[in-house]
Amino acid sequence: MEKECLKGIASKFYFRFTPEVIYHAWGECFVDGKWIICDLTFDKKLIESAYRNDVFTKTDIPTIDWDGEHDLNIFSKWFIESKGARSSFDDIFEGGTGNIKILLRFVTNRSNSYTEKLRNR
Repeated sequence: MEKECLKGIASKFYFRFTPEVIYHAWGECFVDGKWIICDLTFDKKLIESAYRNDVFTKTDIPTIDWDGEHDLNIFSKWFIESKGARSSFDDIFEGGTGNIKILLRFVTNRSNSYTEKLRNR
């Protein structure tokens, strides 16, 4: 995905050092014989804050409500290509060195703290 999808959601520090193309993981559920994307990235509180603070518009992300019948990939506007299904988010980091994994987790945790503050704005 294009890193632009993080602008205003991730901290400025995290955004600045994020590569132009990033991975985004989403969940899929097996319902009535087919796999359906159910992106779990945002909760109501965060998306409503993002709308209020002009981070995203309803054109960018029209809804986060999943109906259990249709794919919900909220970042489709910024989607580039699929890297295929993985059984675990940690599989994305396979092959990286221990220090890179530790640094990425640290920066991600700091950015998540920023995102939590956005929820409460």
